[in-house]
Amino acid sequence: MAVQLLSQMALSQPRAVALFARALAADRLHHAYLLCGTGEARPGALANAVAAAVVCSRRGKTAGEPHDACGECAACQRFVAGTHPDVVRIAPEGDEAISIDVIRELTQRLSLSPVESPIKVALIDAADRMLPTAQNALLKTLEEPPGRAVIMLATSRPRVLLLTVRSRCQRVSLAPNSKLGAHTALERTGLAPAICRIVAALVGGDAEAAQRVAGDSAEQTLAALVNALAPDQRPSRILELAGELGGEREAADRALIFLEVLIRDALAQRHGARDEALYTLPADSPLAGISSARLGAAAARLLHIRRFGAVQVNRTLAIETVLLDLSGALVTVQGGPPGASQSSAKSDTYRRASASPLAPTLRTGGAGSFASTPTYEGEHCHPPERALFKDAA
Repeated sequence: MAVQLLSQMALSQPRAVALFARALAADRLHHAYLLCGTGEARPGALANAVAAAVVCSRRGKTAGEPHDACGECAACQRFVAGTHPDVVRIAPEGDEAISIDVIRELTQRLSLSPVESPIKVALIDAADRMLPTAQNALLKTLEEPPGRAVIMLATSRPRVLLLTVRSRCQRVSLAPNSKLGAHTALERTGLAPAICRIVAALVGGDAEAAQRVAGDSAEQTLAALVNALAPDQRPSRILELAGELGGEREAADRALIFLEVLIRDALAQRHGARDEALYTLPADSPLAGISSARLGAAAARLLHIRRFGAVQVNRTLAIETVLLDLSGALVTVQGGPPGASQSSAKSDTYRRASASPLAPTLRTGGAGSFASTPTYEGEHCHPPERALFKDAA
C-alpha cells in the first residue's frame, strides 16, 4: 500500500489541499481539524494524506510537491504499516461506537512527547461514532491541547458531534467530487470517451476507484451492449451475450450499470437535459428510437433487480430480459427483421422468468411488475450504481 499524497487529491479537493499545503509550508497547523464530507469526498483519505506529510522525514526534499510525503523514508514506511510511534489511529470496529476508554487512551498518548517526528498526529475516522461520553472526554484535550500535537476528525455527519466539539476544531468542508479527476485519469489509459464519462460519473473524482471500476473489459462490455441493441441484431446473439456477461458477477453488475446509465440518459434527453448533464455522449446512445414508456419500464425493472441483488438474482436472466425488452422496442419503432425468431427467444426467456423465485420482478404485467412510470426523469437524475460496486467508494 502506497502513501496517500495530498497532490493526488488536488483535482477533486483543491481548496482543502491548498489550505493544508500552506499550513504545512509555514509549519502552522491548527491543533484540531474537523474534515467533513460524504464518503465519496473521502475525508478520511485527506486526513491520512495530511498525517503522512506531517511525519515524513523528507518532506520538501524530494522531486515531488513540497507538501507531499516522500513515500520512501523510514517514517513513511512505518506510517503505511501502522507502526509509527507518533501516529494514533482510531476507527470504529464494525457497527460498534467509539467508547470513552478509547478516547482516554488517545489523550494519554497525546500527552507524551513525540518520539520521531516533530508533531504527534491523532486520526479519528468516523468521528460521529464517538459516544457522547467519549466526545466529552475528547473535549478537554481540544480545550487544552497538548503541545506539538494535531487531532484530525473525519466525518460524513458533523451534526452528530457535540457543538462544543465542533466549535473547538477548524472545520474543513470537502466539496462533492467532480468528475474531472477520474475522467482525466481514465483518458490517459486510452479508454473510449463514453467509458470515461460513465465511470467518472459513477465514482466522482476518485481516479483510483475509477480505474478499478473500469476494469479490463468495460469498453468491450459497453460496445457489446450497444451492438446488441442495434435494430438488426438477432435475439440469439442477445441470449449469447447475456450468457457471457452473466457468468461472472463483476461483468454482469457492470453490464446492468451500463444499461441503467444508457436508459437514464435517454430519458433525461427526452425531458430536456443538456449534454453536460448526461453521463454518456448523446451520439453514442442506441436507444433514441424507444418510447419513454418502454424506457421507464426497463428502468424500473433494473431498479427492482438491484433491490433483489442480495438474494441471488439470476444475472444472466436479468440481462436477457432487459436486452430483449429494449431490442423488441427498437424493432417495433425503427423497423427491422420479422419478429418470429425474436418472439420465440423472448417467450423462452419469459417461461424461465416465470419459474424463477423472482418471477414478480421479471414479468411485464400485473401486480409487482415493472410496467410503471419512468423512474429516472430530468437532468438531475442519477444512476443508483454504488449498491453494485461496493468497493468503489
